[in-house]
Amino acid sequence: AQLGRDGARVPVPWSGSEPPYGFSDGSLPTWLPQPTDWAAFTVEGEIADPNSALHQYRATLRLRAAHPGLVDQQAFVLPEAPEGVLVLERGAGLRCVVNFTDEAVTSPVSGRVLVASDASVMVEGDRVTLPPSTGAWLQT
Repeated sequence: AQLGRDGARVPVPWSGSEPPYGFSDGSLPTWLPQPTDWAAFTVEGEIADPNSALHQYRATLRLRAAHPGLVDQQAFVLPEAPEGVLVLERGAGLRCVVNFTDEAVTSPVSGRVLVASDASVMVEGDRVTLPPSTGAWLQT
């Protein structure tokens, strides 16, 4: 039998240190059990962590609403890049670089990091190093 709506989505963890993490008062079980180690992933926990997915998502939304390369530009260009690396140019000096490999790579384009998918993205001068499975929006 299928559990819940799709059998895989657990309730959103909002606050607290144990299930149901503020999703309910706990008087009834949730449709799927929540992991007992999710306290750091509650909204409350992520607000306290400046490197959290919540902070990164909010920064990306602000960039999307404000940067002319994302607001006014419809077209994009895919310049040459090393195998396993994607570079996307959106205009107004905005570039997105994503490392799909299992090794750290130096970005084929330089610039100031506006938003990165992880705090481990390194900037040294005009060089941007992307660890495995990370990406960054750069202003050139």
